[in-house]
Amino acid sequence: MKKPEGFTVFGNRLLIKAAMESNVEDGIIIPESCLIHDWDAEVIQVGDKCRMVEVGDRILYSKNESVVPFNEDGDFRLLKEDGVIARLVQDSITPIGNWILCKPDAVKHKVGNIYLPNNKAQKSFRAIVKRLGRYAAKQFYVGQEIYFLINNAVKCFEHDVSMCLVTTGEILCTRG
Repeated sequence: MKKPEGFTVFGNRLLIKAAMESNVEDGIIIPESCLIHDWDAEVIQVGDKCRMVEVGDRILYSKNESVVPFNEDGDFRLLKEDGVIARLVQDSITPIGNWILCKPDAVKHKVGNIYLPNNKAQKSFRAIVKRLGRYAAKQFYVGQEIYFLINNAVKCFEHDVSMCLVTTGEILCTRG
């Protein structure tokens, strides 16, 4: 599909071409409405106020933040730059804005001397911060221990290692 002609995006908006991957997982069809993000969207055009991504970047973005105006296939979308979660740079995940890339480990029932409530214990994860978006770096640092609710994280893989992307607002507490 060729690029839409004659369009110019303004402000903090992006024109992206989404990689339309199959939504079938182990024989189960996942409805489009349940998919919250896509890998390998390519940035086609950036508005004059965009500062975190450039034309040609491969990104992970929130589908809830995108608009599909251009064609039946829905592969061209408009998106605010705030809807970008991370960039994919040489097969490494680089978080954007207030997103944090972290390496989670086993479920923790206890944080220091604080016991997590049972209804949260199965969902609360300890992780080590690996990379930070620009705004997240003002509050957190690489190597820091963080705790967050796994339901609110974007699960991903980097070099076959399970990782998570989480926003600063979803972090329950830190240690260190």
